[in-house]
Amino acid sequence: MASRSLGAKGVAVPRCATGAFTIVPNLSGANVVSVTVGQIPATCANGTLQLTLNNGTANSSGSWTVPASGGPFSTTITLATAVPANDADQIDISLNGP
Repeated sequence: MASRSLGAKGVAVPRCATGAFTIVPNLSGANVVSVTVGQIPATCANGTLQLTLNNGTANSSGSWTVPASGGPFSTTITLATAVPANDADQIDISLNGP
C-alpha cells in the first residue's frame, strides 16, 4: 500500500482593515437581536462581514456585504434568531474578501 500524506501551503492574506471595529450588541428585552459594527474602512469594499454571537448555550449569526464605494461604514447586522444576553457573550467577526 502506498503511503499518503496531506499537504498544506501558506499564503499571505492582505488586510483591508488595520484598525479595530466598534461592536455594540443591540437588545430587545433580555435578548441580543442584532449587533452594530462600525469603523469598517472603504478599503474593505465588496467584502462580506460575517458575525456569530455565542452565549455559551445558544448562538446565532448574520452577514452583510460592504458597499462598493464610500466609507468608513457602520452597519447593524440582524441575527438569524435572538440570543439571550448574558455576561459571557462572545461575538466573533470575520471579513472575507474583497
